[in-house]
Amino acid sequence: MAKEKKKLSWPSILTLLFTAVVVGGCFVLFAFFRTDADVPMRAMQVAGILTGRSSAPIATQEPPKIVTTVVMPSAAPAVPVNQVTTVQQTPQYAPPEITLTLAGEAAFESNISDTVYDKQLQDCDFENVLSQIGADNRGEIRIVSLPQVMNAVGRKYNDQQCPPSAAVELHRAGFNVGVIQGNTLASGAQSALETADILYQNGLNPCGINGGQAAQTLIVEQNGLRIAVISYTEKLSNKAASALQSTAGQGILNVVTEDELTQAITNARNQGCHCVIVYYRWSKTDIAQVTDQMRDTAMELTAAGADIIVGTGPSRLLPAAKLRTSDADGTERESLVLYSMGTLLSESREGNDLAGALVHVKIRGKGNGVQIEGLSYTPTYIWKQRFSGVDAYQVIASAKDAPEKMSSAQKDVMKRCKTRTDNALSSLLQLTFGE
Repeated sequence: MAKEKKKLSWPSILTLLFTAVVVGGCFVLFAFFRTDADVPMRAMQVAGILTGRSSAPIATQEPPKIVTTVVMPSAAPAVPVNQVTTVQQTPQYAPPEITLTLAGEAAFESNISDTVYDKQLQDCDFENVLSQIGADNRGEIRIVSLPQVMNAVGRKYNDQQCPPSAAVELHRAGFNVGVIQGNTLASGAQSALETADILYQNGLNPCGINGGQAAQTLIVEQNGLRIAVISYTEKLSNKAASALQSTAGQGILNVVTEDELTQAITNARNQGCHCVIVYYRWSKTDIAQVTDQMRDTAMELTAAGADIIVGTGPSRLLPAAKLRTSDADGTERESLVLYSMGTLLSESREGNDLAGALVHVKIRGKGNGVQIEGLSYTPTYIWKQRFSGVDAYQVIASAKDAPEKMSSAQKDVMKRCKTRTDNALSSLLQLTFGE
């Protein structure tokens, strides 16, 4: 009798299913550890068949990236070829500089006033007497010396006194500093104060006396440079000395002796002045050359601290010079000396009186002082010619072409006067400072 086949029991079936799942899981694990990208997909398909259903995609994570930090030694960056390296420059300091224009005496004497006097107005119109040189009066500080008193309108003029309209012409010619000297005090303190007031009202800084807007030591500032202008008369007339002793005259001058002058120079330095100019009026006026006494005085003023010495009084130009001295501590000092600036305007027809000049001095700040950087001059000539029966005075630059109306004889005189100016100041152009 044949034996009956045994049927699979439920436990056996469950065991087989469990075995299939385990085998499929092994395939999946095996694929996970393989590096071949195609294997995982086949393994999952096999597992799906074994289980009778498809598997959902498995989200996988990328392994973390290992970042290695390498510290490089410091080094200067490479400069590309053709690259220009720009270095920031510190701006250079430029010391301040100005130009001084210095003139001699402008005397509006009676013969000159006569030619321009208006009887109806009782005043003089000096237009064109000095204004022709205005274009050559080019410095920032422009100084002229005045030997006369300026009176109020209507008063009688003479060789010692001129109308106030003279100040208008000085301003028209470009001057901005008027040094009061000469016969000013001889007419009394009140006249001197009036003169200073007239100058100030017409655009000039009055220098030479103390009172109102005027000062015997005038200090002006231009382009950061402080300039002192000191007026000094070597010997006062008896009349002027008497005027100083009056109640009104007390205090008008505080610099009367040379010791007081040297002290005034020191005081100007103590007030921070970079440049000290001394307008020195010599007592001897009828001289034709520089004297030893003038040289000695100029040397003393240089040692005291004067930078520029301008001589007045003599009617003719005298040569210029450079003086050098040193202090007790060894400090070197230099000065420019214009022994006589001669005449800018006068009624005189003496040959040497007709030849004048405007001297231009360029100065530059240097420490607490200044350095003279350049020197030049403009020759001037006092031209007098008769027009329609009337005399006319004009100061012109003699280096320029002669005016059309100038006669041939006057042209010859002007040439001779220019030669005199060149002879007197030719040495000026050869002077060098700071060497």
